[in-house]
Amino acid sequence: MREYPKGNMQMRYRVIGLGALSLVLAGCNASPKPTAAPPPLTPGPIHPVNTVTAHILPSSQATAMIPTAVDPLSPSLIYALAQTSSNAQVLRSQDGGQHWTRIGTVPGSSPKQLEFVNSEDGLAISPHTLWSTRNGGQSWTLQNRQGLEHVCFANAHVGFAITPNQHQVVGTIDGGHIWNVRLSSPDVSFSDVSAAGTSVVYALGGSSSGPRLYRSTNDGKSWTLLFANVSQSPLARAYKQYVKAMAFPTVNPLPQFKQGGQIDFTSPTTGWATLFSGNYLAQAVLRTTDGGAAWNYVWGNSGCAMGCNAMGGGLHPATFYGPADVWRFDLTRIDVSTNAGKSWQHSSPLPFSLAASQAVNDIAMISPTVGWLSTPAGIYATVDGGLHWAQQWPNIPMTASRISMRPSGAGWMVTQNLASTLWVTHNGGETWTALPHTFGVIASLDLWNHSRGMVVSLQGVSGITRDGGRQWIPLNWPQSMKSGLNQALGIQFVNSRDGWATNLSDQLLTTENGGRKWSPVHQFPPGPLAVDFLSTHDGWALTGVKSSRVSPSRWNVHVVMTHDGGKNWSSAGSIHLLENPMSLSFISMNQGWVATANSLLETTDGGRTWSAVSLPHVHPASIDALSAHSVYLVTLRGRLLKTQNGGKTWISLIP
Repeated sequence: MREYPKGNMQMRYRVIGLGALSLVLAGCNASPKPTAAPPPLTPGPIHPVNTVTAHILPSSQATAMIPTAVDPLSPSLIYALAQTSSNAQVLRSQDGGQHWTRIGTVPGSSPKQLEFVNSEDGLAISPHTLWSTRNGGQSWTLQNRQGLEHVCFANAHVGFAITPNQHQVVGTIDGGHIWNVRLSSPDVSFSDVSAAGTSVVYALGGSSSGPRLYRSTNDGKSWTLLFANVSQSPLARAYKQYVKAMAFPTVNPLPQFKQGGQIDFTSPTTGWATLFSGNYLAQAVLRTTDGGAAWNYVWGNSGCAMGCNAMGGGLHPATFYGPADVWRFDLTRIDVSTNAGKSWQHSSPLPFSLAASQAVNDIAMISPTVGWLSTPAGIYATVDGGLHWAQQWPNIPMTASRISMRPSGAGWMVTQNLASTLWVTHNGGETWTALPHTFGVIASLDLWNHSRGMVVSLQGVSGITRDGGRQWIPLNWPQSMKSGLNQALGIQFVNSRDGWATNLSDQLLTTENGGRKWSPVHQFPPGPLAVDFLSTHDGWALTGVKSSRVSPSRWNVHVVMTHDGGKNWSSAGSIHLLENPMSLSFISMNQGWVATANSLLETTDGGRTWSAVSLPHVHPASIDALSAHSVYLVTLRGRLLKTQNGGKTWISLIP
């Protein structure tokens, strides 16, 4: 964290773990030419098609990562932790969470808290280890193997924490590199610490007699005990309010909150104490406006005092900001109060439904309106005070519809559920970024190199980009090709001018001006049709009909090729298939692939013979081949797979 104006400190959300009965997180908070007659089609040899099963390997980079902490330094600069099976990845955003970069790794550790005091110096904290960085998270140094808990900074230099044995409060004046004991008590298990300005700090703990709160006004050099149990001043009035609000029956004894809890001071005088009872799983949230001299009850939970089936009603982990802004997590939503809990607004339903102790790991508010939360599903942001939350990381598509990939690793993709969004990758599909430009439903996409490509939308705006999608030059398509029997289907461009399209009448059309004017160039016979062009001259097509002479359930598909841009076609062979061919992709005049709903076939002799490529138990929808070994496959259910060894094994990019 960093230094804030007085009374305006960023506050950090702490989750009370129901299962572990303890506090588990802490901190401060997208003129017609003549048509030549086709030559006769002469089927070539039929190669038997056998089913071969391959294995799916985990992606080398797309290892599952679970966000565990988020730490905004400003509305634009944000750091976060994402836990993998072996380490913690450090993420950074420099544009308010719109884009994230992995900048480093905390090795062999499971940190749950991240605290940056400026753009270069930060700490990654777990109960067992403490790591520090002085280069913005690129590399990390192990400071000690004992670790710290509930670290909280008042400014870039002064901070406080609790030792793993929970009997000591320690402090630092050099940004967390050296720590010294500030408060020690063998009778108290400290549960939280809160810095409230440059010199005021509060420490909360539990004891055999009840909760204990200490205050220091000189950076921890000396301390004053503010309360030691719930029955005496200054907690007595707030405790009576809690008991009355819970309407306890005759219960002896009542929850005494001997485990301490969470303490959050948003200024030197205004603070919140969330007391916790391990015996009853009860919770009471109290507020003070005079530095802890007097407290009032705000909300709470009776836990198991009235039967454990009453659990959950009101047990809300919360975060606080300024004098009166409160956010509390309520299983499926965030409750928001701007008047210190007197009234609440409910956020829209959150995009996850896990239990309270599992769903939200960390909430950090940078202002009354802007903040971030981390969950197992990702990092989410709000700009309206918590009423609405949008996922920012991982910013990945959930399904795939069509792709266009290049050997360099650049690629475009359209999803099934958001066909107007264009996703971009620069590393072969391991990670994807959604472009901000909005299209209509995308009918075709062609990427020619890492920066130049075309997107065709028959219901919206089509365009060409020369800078990787940042800017687009609009394209105007003929209205006649947007609907009816002339509606364009299989659209493909090999550059910004030359393209082909098929329609519902089984015509092949061509354009030489980027799609503004189209001319029919060939009429195919009725039946399944798929076309793939390698250049302005060379291309391949699959055409054929369902043939009862072979089998009532088989397709007799002819493989034809052209060397004059689609005017004339000659036969290369034929394939007897059980299903309609879905897609074809050629990398040369000899080698190509055909996908059906249940198989993937390969030819290395220009389509004369075909053999089965090993395939997982998936149903192909489309393919994009880049080389003899590298092939991308989209399935009917929206999965994206790639092989780098000709289909022996497959990597799942979008599972």
